[in-house]
Amino acid sequence: MVNTKDYTVTRDLAVKTFPSNLSLDESGQVLFASVSEPSSDTHPDYAAGTMGSVIRLDLTILGALPQTKAP
Repeated sequence: MVNTKDYTVTRDLAVKTFPSNLSLDESGQVLFASVSEPSSDTHPDYAAGTMGSVIRLDLTILGALPQTKAP
C-alpha cells in the first residue's frame, strides 16, 4: 500500500505475479484486485493450466498489520 500524500510504501503485501485492475466496493472498505497468470512458459512463475483470479482485501483489517520499515 502507498501513502497518497508522499508516495511512501506503508504496507507490502505478497500478491501473485500480475495484479492489475483494482476496484472498491460501495463502502470503500473492500478492495478487489484481478490477478493474471504468466502466459509464457519461459516466465519463472508460469504454471500450465492456471487461470487468473480475483483477490479481496479488507482494508479495515490491513490497518492492524505492521507497517513496512523504510529502507
